[in-house]
Amino acid sequence: MATLYHQLQIKATPAVIYQALTTEDGIGSWWDRPQLELHDGRPPAWSFRPGPGHGVLTMQILQTQPEQLVLWRCTSHHAASSPASAWADTLLRFELHTPNGGPDSTLDFRHSGWDETSPYLGFCNHQWGIALQALRRHCEQHAG
Repeated sequence: MATLYHQLQIKATPAVIYQALTTEDGIGSWWDRPQLELHDGRPPAWSFRPGPGHGVLTMQILQTQPEQLVLWRCTSHHAASSPASAWADTLLRFELHTPNGGPDSTLDFRHSGWDETSPYLGFCNHQWGIALQALRRHCEQHAG
C-alpha cells in the first residue's frame, strides 16, 4: 500500500491549524465550504464534495488531539471512473509539531492505504498539494 505524504511549514500556531482541520468554518475555508456537513453519529463524520467528478466523500473522525493530531478514515465508496474511488477505506492523518518551541508549526500530512497501482495516485497527490497550500494560506491569514 502507498502513502501520499506532504510536509508544510506554516506561520501559525497549532491551535489555528487545528481549528482549520476540525470545524465546519475551518475546513470550509480551505477545502469545501458549500457542501460540508457534520454528522453527529458515533463516531462523528464529515461529508465533503471536493470537486467535480468526485461525488460526496464521507470522512469518519477517528481521533483528535487538540493542537496535535487529526485522523480521518474515508468510508464512502465511488464508481471506478471517479478519483474518489481510490479513497475508500484510506486514512488521512494531520500531525502538528512546533519545531524548537517556536511560533511556527510543521504539518505532516499522510493519506495512507492507497493501492499503488491506482491511476489516481499521482492526480490525488497533486490535488492534496494544492489543497494543503490553501490550508497554509488560510492559517497564515488568521494567525493573529
